[in-house]
Amino acid sequence: MSSILLHLIVLSAGLDPTPMPPAYFNSTALAALLTGLFTVTALNAPHVGRALKAYRSELWSVRRRPNVFDDQQNAPLPGAVLLVLIFIVSGGTVLYNLHGIPSSPTFAGAAAAMTLLGCWYIFRRCAYWLVGYTFTGTEGRRRWLGGYSATQAFTGLALVVPALLTIYRPSWHGILLNISLSIYFIGQALFLIKGFRIFYHKIWSLLYFILYLCTLEILPILIVYRLSAILPEVA
Repeated sequence: MSSILLHLIVLSAGLDPTPMPPAYFNSTALAALLTGLFTVTALNAPHVGRALKAYRSELWSVRRRPNVFDDQQNAPLPGAVLLVLIFIVSGGTVLYNLHGIPSSPTFAGAAAAMTLLGCWYIFRRCAYWLVGYTFTGTEGRRRWLGGYSATQAFTGLALVVPALLTIYRPSWHGILLNISLSIYFIGQALFLIKGFRIFYHKIWSLLYFILYLCTLEILPILIVYRLSAILPEVA
């Protein structure tokens, strides 16, 4: 009888609301960031479309003088910037979950990972400009940087869905991480192949290419990997 009365009291009085856990996938700031980015991208769809059209040829082509019939154009700045931001946000989300689902995930940790990836993006672009300035001409440097922008742009777009699912479906973490890493390394392979086609002249140039791989590709990615492991502890 007492248990029935207790149930009646609970039903009549209701239950106190339970706050959502302070996880980053329940973060208003993260939702606002994603919503704002996708909204701005949708409003600038023509610029993004023209940027992707320009980047499409930059994925592979190393031709110095394009055919007169080629419809080649530079990527518009608004579209190029938005594609960089998409790469940083989606890639940073994946980077934050690279070492497993954080025990206490926060938006601050995700934002720190995005900042780390953004700094890495800028570092690589500056380093590639310097290497291109030193070892190739103006056209070769432009083609190499164009390949970098193109691969990062398409990689960022391809990472959008896995990154969102990583946030809202953490139980799929393993398969989503494998998909995300496969996307990234495919884009990276395309960029490395294009760079090899630009810089290779004779057999001795292989030595410089190996040094470049160790200095600007392998070592920095190991540093970023190590720093990303520290993020859950400091954010």
